[in-house]
Amino acid sequence: MFDCLMKDTEIKAKNEEDNNYWYEGTNHEILTVNHTSIGFSTDFYVYVSNAFRLQQEYSDYNAD
Repeated sequence: MFDCLMKDTEIKAKNEEDNNYWYEGTNHEILTVNHTSIGFSTDFYVYVSNAFRLQQEYSDYNAD
């Protein structure tokens, strides 16, 4: 997963212990991996997730 999402990214911080991995790129990319989930975000994702409600099941959905 790391190679797919972060291979061309300069890593400025990381933590790798107990099957929990966290990486932060110099452009604020963040990858988290543990035994049950994977998370990835960028500055653009943070902007979109704060500007739009992306889940249609919520009453304030506004991503059309």
